[in-house]
Amino acid sequence: GTGSTLWGAGFFLFDLIARLPHLFAGKRVLEMGAGAGMTGVAFARMCPAPLEVILTDHTEAVLDLMADNLRENGVRFARDQVLDTIADGHDTLADGQDGLDTEKAGGAVVRVMPLDWELVTDGGPEATRSRLETICGRVDIVVAADISYDPVIIGPSLKVV
Repeated sequence: GTGSTLWGAGFFLFDLIARLPHLFAGKRVLEMGAGAGMTGVAFARMCPAPLEVILTDHTEAVLDLMADNLRENGVRFARDQVLDTIADGHDTLADGQDGLDTEKAGGAVVRVMPLDWELVTDGGPEATRSRLETICGRVDIVVAADISYDPVIIGPSLKVV
């Protein structure tokens, strides 16, 4: 699928992180559509501490691939599971089940978690903000690369930002 492919814009985002790591120092960064996790590796290896990176994608298969790639590259992370109760109006977050503690990985604390843009943005701006803060907490920077291939997801992706 699309989340298992390294797309061109992802290489530019990786290069940005490598060239300007100081931009992310002391920030909480949310990556939308993190796919294979290449930028997560860049954040973990190249950015000065403290930094927290929340890598998100939609499907469990892509999140599994992301976790495998992070492990393969020596990046320690926590895997968070968002319970499917958001649709019922109960915003609930269950902590990581990956057997790894959240800890410093290079300069970053790295979290991997599902994020369904359409589900999170169902409702008005206040409901969206509340759901996102429950799921991810407040973030300073949102990054994304090559996520707008499907016109259906453009609206929800912009609402997340």
